[in-house]
Amino acid sequence: MSSTDRSRRSLKILQALGIADKAKHKPSNLSGGEQQRVAIARSLINDPTIILALFLVEAVLIGILGATVGSLAGIGAGYGLSSISFTPGVRSSSSITPVFLPVDMIKVWLLSVALSIGAGLFPAWKASKLSPMVELRRE
Repeated sequence: MSSTDRSRRSLKILQALGIADKAKHKPSNLSGGEQQRVAIARSLINDPTIILALFLVEAVLIGILGATVGSLAGIGAGYGLSSISFTPGVRSSSSITPVFLPVDMIKVWLLSVALSIGAGLFPAWKASKLSPMVELRRE
């Protein structure tokens, strides 16, 4: 992309954000809101596929973290509930231990990761179908 094309595209995005008149100002001369709009303009000028890749990485990390914490919490809750007696007058027996099969735990963990990734990617996919310029004008 040539420098004139970049300049034209930059000015078009700044106009859509309502800060085209501030194009020659230094960041220290802009208000906080104007600095945020400049940051949005920079992200729109760059390749939007990078932004979508960040959504993918975020969805994967949240999926792995959420599935791991959820699995560990489930194991802890299983052991905790097995130590509580729900029958009045009967003391808890420590002979009851929950059974967690590794194969089943792996399946649950993978399902949790897949659902979390899907939940993170759907909004990114939906957003990729929209024109950022149209959405910015809508606000």
